[in-house]
Amino acid sequence: MKDVCAIGAALVDMVALIDKFPGIDEEIFVPKLELMGGGSAANFAIACTRLGLKTGFIGKLGKDAFGEKLIKDFHAENVDTQGVVYTSEIPTGVCYAAVDKNGNRILYAFSGAANVLEPEDLKEDFVKSFRILHLASLRNLRPLVRAARIVKDLPTRVCLNPGALIVDQGLKVVEPLLNLTDIFIGSQGEVKRLFQMENLSDGLMQLLNYVEIAVITQGGEGCLIATKNLQYQVPAEKVKVVDTTGAGDAFSAGFIWGLLRYNFDYSKLEICGKIGNLAAASCIQQVGARQGLLTKKELEQILKDKNLE
Repeated sequence: MKDVCAIGAALVDMVALIDKFPGIDEEIFVPKLELMGGGSAANFAIACTRLGLKTGFIGKLGKDAFGEKLIKDFHAENVDTQGVVYTSEIPTGVCYAAVDKNGNRILYAFSGAANVLEPEDLKEDFVKSFRILHLASLRNLRPLVRAARIVKDLPTRVCLNPGALIVDQGLKVVEPLLNLTDIFIGSQGEVKRLFQMENLSDGLMQLLNYVEIAVITQGGEGCLIATKNLQYQVPAEKVKVVDTTGAGDAFSAGFIWGLLRYNFDYSKLEICGKIGNLAAASCIQQVGARQGLLTKKELEQILKDKNLE
């Protein structure tokens, strides 16, 4: 079987690097504007291929110049795009990002074609050909639920990386997907909002009623990894932050790389968390979601240097 398939959005990111965020009715000069591929699932897929994983992508693009750019990016990175479908009715999605000099960001995302991926667009044989399905930040949950049901009776694991687009729909809406999820990777804020709890520990306990492995990212504090029988707090790497765009996707790719490397050995979950943190730390030292992604060779050298092999 191939390693991992990402299902979700592929967007074009327009990233404005600014000194500060404007106030209401205020204009800010943009000294640098960059156009690059983005979208959580697409970023994750490319991060995985950089790490040497056999990776596929399922999503919908518009029949336009942005769609052509994204598919060329996938092919350049050796991502299997058999699962990509197109629409001529809705344009390819775009995310407008403003990033200040401290690496903080504000995002305005137009999902476009990505959000009209339908359950019937999925090719079942393609979905079944991966060890992990990674479902990421798509407001339209129906194709994600369909994909998870396709592999329900197979050894394939389902990983959910929800993002605000899924979490903010509320637990009642998200629960059918959670019931089909094996691995959850999300921020502490997302967990609190999903379960409507101020205390992260309470939210984590609720989450573990649904999933086998819960991974909670905590920004500069690192990550928390838990199953029903164990828990690890893994501190973040200390690096200079340039742009946090794509940090969560890079973390997810590193963590999944570790899971696959150690064949889902729960005793290695702490190391998987450290690998995720290393991947995220590399990402945030560059502008955009993809420029700072680690390669397999780079990651293996870091692990060797840190005696984490």
